[in-house]
Amino acid sequence: MTQTVQRSARTGADPAYIMPPLQPILMPFILAFLYAACVAILARDPLIDWTSVASLKSKGFLCAIALVAPVMLIGKMSYNRWYGFGESVTDIVRTFFQTRVRPGWGLPFLTPLLTAVLVGTAYNVFKQRMLPSTGYGYDGFLAGIDHSIFGTDPWKLTHALVPSAEATRLIDLAYHPFFFPMTMGIAICTFLPLNSRHRLRHTMAFAMLTIVPTSLVAALLPAVGPCFDLFYHGNQQFVEMTNTLAAQQATLIAQGHPGLESLAAQAKLQSLLGAPSIADGGGIAALPSMHNALSTLFLCFLVGFSRRWLWVALPYAALILFGSVHLGWHYAIDGVVGIALAFLMWRIAGPIADAGLAHYPVRRAIRSGRAAIGWGAKPSS
Repeated sequence: MTQTVQRSARTGADPAYIMPPLQPILMPFILAFLYAACVAILARDPLIDWTSVASLKSKGFLCAIALVAPVMLIGKMSYNRWYGFGESVTDIVRTFFQTRVRPGWGLPFLTPLLTAVLVGTAYNVFKQRMLPSTGYGYDGFLAGIDHSIFGTDPWKLTHALVPSAEATRLIDLAYHPFFFPMTMGIAICTFLPLNSRHRLRHTMAFAMLTIVPTSLVAALLPAVGPCFDLFYHGNQQFVEMTNTLAAQQATLIAQGHPGLESLAAQAKLQSLLGAPSIADGGGIAALPSMHNALSTLFLCFLVGFSRRWLWVALPYAALILFGSVHLGWHYAIDGVVGIALAFLMWRIAGPIADAGLAHYPVRRAIRSGRAAIGWGAKPSS
C-alpha cells in the first residue's frame, strides 16, 4: 500500500523532509573551483578575460533555467493534482524557496549552475591557452586508428551514406547546438531537491568528466581534428573532405539556405588560434570529443528518470556521433573515447552520491567511487 504524504496546509511542505548535509552537495562546486584555480595559476590570464567568458556561459545556462522553470512548475502542479495534494502555486513556490533556495544562503541551490560555469570557463581557458603549446602532434596517430578500424577515413563512409547537401544541412542543424544537452541537464538539476541522488550524481559526473579524464587525455594525446589538419599541420589527407563540405555549402547558399554553421564555427576557431585574449568557445581539442561525451552524459541523466527516455536520448547521441565525423570535427575514435569516458564518470559518480547523501565524510564518498570501478577496497559500513 502506498503511504500518503501529509502536507502542511499553509506551506505545502513535507514535514518528513530532512535537509541533507551541505558538504556532499557542494562537492562538485569544490572540485570545479580547484580545477579552475589550477588552470588560472598555470595560464596566468587576466581575471577580466575569465569574467567575460564566464558571463557569456552563464547567460546560456540562465536561459535554459528560465525555459525549464515553468515546465517544472507545471509538472509539480500536475503531480499534486493527480495525487490529491491541495497546494496552490504560492504554496509550491514558498516550499521551493524554503527547502531548496534558502538553505546555505542559496549556494547548494546554485551548485549545478556554478559548477558548470566554472568548469566550462576553465576548460575553455585550458584549450585556448595551454593545449597549443603541445603542438597537437597526434592527428596522424588518431587518423591511423580510424583507418585501421574502418579501412578508410570514416567521413567517406558517412558522406557515401548521406551524400546530399540537404542531409548535411539537417545534420549540421542538429549538431551545432553543442550546449543543448549540457545546459538542459544542468537546468533540470537546479530544480531537483537538494537531497536528490540524481542531482548530485549528474553534477558530480559533469565536473569529473571535464576535469579528470577529458583534460588529461587532451593533454596527453593532443590533436586538432580533421577539419583543422590542413590549417594547422599543412597535411593534405582531409582536403577532399573540406572541399566536399565547401561544395555542399555553396549548393545550399545557391538554393537560398544559410551556410553550414559548422563551417562558420570552424573558421572562427581558426581565427582565435593565438588570439591575445580568451574568447568564449575558443580552443581546439579533438580527443576526446566533448560533444559526444556530454550527449552521452545527458542520455545517462534522462534514462535515470525513466528508461523510456532511451528512445529519445539514444538517437540524439547517435546523431551527434555521426555528425561529429560527417562535419569533420572529430575522428571516429574521438567520439568513442568521449562516450566511454562519460559512461565511466557516470558509473563512478553514483557511489560517490550515495555515500555523500548517506552522511559519510567526503573522503569515504570518494573511496566509494573508486571502488565502483575496482580501484581500492569498498569502504566498510
